[in-house]
This record gives sequence, C-alpha cells and structure tokens, in this order.
Amino acid sequence: MMSDIKANKHITVDAELHTEHSFNGMICFLQISTQVRDYLIDPFVPDVRDCIRKYLKPIFEDESILKLFHNPTNDVKLLQIEFQIFTFPIIDTQAVYSYLPYGMKKN
Repeated sequence: MMSDIKANKHITVDAELHTEHSFNGMICFLQISTQVRDYLIDPFVPDVRDCIRKYLKPIFEDESILKLFHNPTNDVKLLQIEFQIFTFPIIDTQAVYSYLPYGMKKN
C-alpha cells in the first residue's frame, strides 16, 4: 500500500467521521485512492492508529504529493487532533467547484 501511494503525484482522501457524543468527533474510517487502487483503513483495528502515524503521516505531509479532498474542514482537523498529521498540500474539490461558471451559484 505505502509504495503504491508514494508512487503517485496525487491521491484522493476521505474520512468518515462520527461526531455525536464527542466534543471534537473521531475518524471512524479513512479512504485513500490512487489512480489504480482504493484503500480502506479502519483506525479501530488494534495497532492501526500507530501505523497511521508512522506510515501515513509522512505521506500526508509530503509536499510532492497533492491530496484531494471534498470539503476537508473536519477531515483535516481530525487528522491533526487524532494523528498529529498536518496535511499539505491539499485541494478542496467543493471550493474549486464553487468557482466554476456552473458552480454553486444561485439564480
């Protein structure tokens, strides 16, 4: 998985969050896609949280790999809180869409 992700100039990322009964919320599922494969990561499996910090943190902080998110506000915040991952660089596809001529403009 790591060699596939590192071999790409961009990856797509989505975190499924649970925010009820929690002040900050928590990441329940992490999805990472390359051009060839999709990876689903369950942070509740024993030892996976440590693996996320050890192996994914360098990728998420690698400036040569562009991370694409859709509305990443909570995803990025919880990656920082739970795993001390400071994701950079990112593109928010929702923000990009809003600037397109047919974006979220109301008549």
